Amino acid sequence: MRRAVTQLTRQARAHGRAMDAWRAIERDLPAQADPSAEGVTICSVAFRAKACLDLNARLLRRLNPEAPHPQWLLFDNNAEPDQNIGLDDPRFTVTRASSREFEMGYDHALGIGALLKQVRTRFVLI
Repeated sequence: MRRAVTQLTRQARAHGRAMDAWRAIERDLPAQADPSAEGVTICSVAFRAKACLDLNARLLRRLNPEAPHPQWLLFDNNAEPDQNIGLDDPRFTVTRASSREFEMGYDHALGIGALLKQVRTRFVLI
């Protein structure tokens, strides 16, 4: 019983820290999108997904060869070096986590929040 209470207390504290981090991100988000903005931005959080991102980037080029490519914002949340997406990869605008202080679900949500601050188009695909 004591172990369960300790675990719940730890999780509650982690949740509080994650919510504080989200509120800090949320303050920087615009109240609404610019109605005259055009285009689409893709937002992805990468965790052990390098092969999937490579495949999606190839499909995007192959299925839309004449269309301008949308901006693709990528929050690289990988811990394994072989899964990291290079900051100089021309397919993506890469942002990296400054630290890994939250469990995976929180890291993913906070990564999307960090990317949303960079969106300047009318539409976003997450």
